[in-house]
Amino acid sequence: MEKDIKDFEDSYTVDDQGVVKSKDRKIKSRYGYRIIKSQLIKQTINIYGYATVGLWKQQKMKLCRIHRLVAKTFIDNKENKPHVNHINGNKLDNRVDNLEWCTQQENVRHAIKNKLTDGRNGAILNENKVKEIKLLLKSNVKQSIIAKKYNVSRGTITDINIEKTWKSV
Repeated sequence: MEKDIKDFEDSYTVDDQGVVKSKDRKIKSRYGYRIIKSQLIKQTINIYGYATVGLWKQQKMKLCRIHRLVAKTFIDNKENKPHVNHINGNKLDNRVDNLEWCTQQENVRHAIKNKLTDGRNGAILNENKVKEIKLLLKSNVKQSIIAKKYNVSRGTITDINIEKTWKSV
């Protein structure tokens, strides 16, 4: 089943499997108007492992996570919970029957119960990895490249570099 995406009703739809499409539409160009045919929107995977798409409105692009688009479009959120949980733990399985609204605490409990995290605020770095990161930093490797290699944010690398975190390593 396919429905319009909230705030993008004139331009995009999402289905209950997480497929995002543009709609046929008429746009103004420097030569007048032209018709844009409906097409699938390419999904990319962000650094956190979530599928995302860029949706355009009034010449501005908004990056949207697919699981949130599906949840907002198809799942009632009567309790106004802020997070969307992947029930089977697979961040790329964006079928509506694999998603549920949850609180941050419920999301963390689910991740620990299903061994998706160790419960240390999602920590994925250990002492050995931090030593490697510090060596890379001393070798003038860009922080963005290090962050991507270790699947952490650039801010995490900055915190290690200025010794806000991992001082003892």
